[in-house]
Amino acid sequence: MLPHFPLSSWAEVLHKADMSEQSPYQIKLSLKGGSGPNANWHWEIHDADGKVVKTGSAVGPEHKAFATARIAKEKLEKTQSK
Repeated sequence: MLPHFPLSSWAEVLHKADMSEQSPYQIKLSLKGGSGPNANWHWEIHDADGKVVKTGSAVGPEHKAFATARIAKEKLEKTQSK
């Protein structure tokens, strides 16, 4: 079992702020081939209606592919808010 480390006060506030915001976009990842550092991921960003708004791909571990998709999602949210 992993030890539990409490979050600092600023991290808790940041975490709650991220969770309370509702985004109209959803990220979906799918593994297209490979494994480990050579894994090929395909990501899609869907709007509230389920339509694909943006797609892309990334090579590497799942968390890096998700981070790439998250950055694209944040850019979409930023352009939507303007």
